[in-house]
Amino acid sequence: MQCDDVVLHLAQAPDEESNDYLPLPVRHHLVTCLSCQAERVQYRRLHRELRGMRLEVIEPDERLLPDILDSVRPSATVTQLRPSRRKAYVSGIAAAATAGAAGALVLVSKLSAKGQRLAG
Repeated sequence: MQCDDVVLHLAQAPDEESNDYLPLPVRHHLVTCLSCQAERVQYRRLHRELRGMRLEVIEPDERLLPDILDSVRPSATVTQLRPSRRKAYVSGIAAAATAGAAGALVLVSKLSAKGQRLAG
């Protein structure tokens, strides 16, 4: 068994004191190879550190979210409508609504005229 093969097994291994979960050739190699034993110690230390980090709660700064959002979205420009433009917009909306209502009336009258022709 080569050290490179053993290291792959160690990287995938759970953090346990016993080596019973490792394949027999890997366990035999670990008994004789100081380099792989040191690697195993490093993996155990890494697992221990990661376990400790799992319990740490880090509170972000209250300005973090607004800072992120400011950097992601473009800055908006607000334009106020002048009173004359506001009247023009309202008049345009009213004209569009009137035209829509008139179109609906024409459509209803045509459909009802067709219905009378079919019935008569």
